[in-house]
Amino acid sequence: MLPLYLSYPDEELDKQDFEKIYRKYHDDIYRRSYHMLCNKEDVNEAMQETWMGVLQKLPVLRGRDEVFVKSYIMSIARNQSIA
Repeated sequence: MLPLYLSYPDEELDKQDFEKIYRKYHDDIYRRSYHMLCNKEDVNEAMQETWMGVLQKLPVLRGRDEVFVKSYIMSIARNQSIA
């Protein structure tokens, strides 16, 4: 799934930032979504929407501390899981 998302950002810096965030938080997002949805298909859909949201918010996340980034991304994941 990562190569698909890496094809979206236009700038190399965006790709690098996204890849770093993806690798760091993928498992946490999966666990959060699975805990809420308990269905792999629903989890996959929520994760896809979460990562699209992260792509859109890369400028907001750039340069922020790790606590802010994780909190922001996990809130996106939570919102996508209840949507």
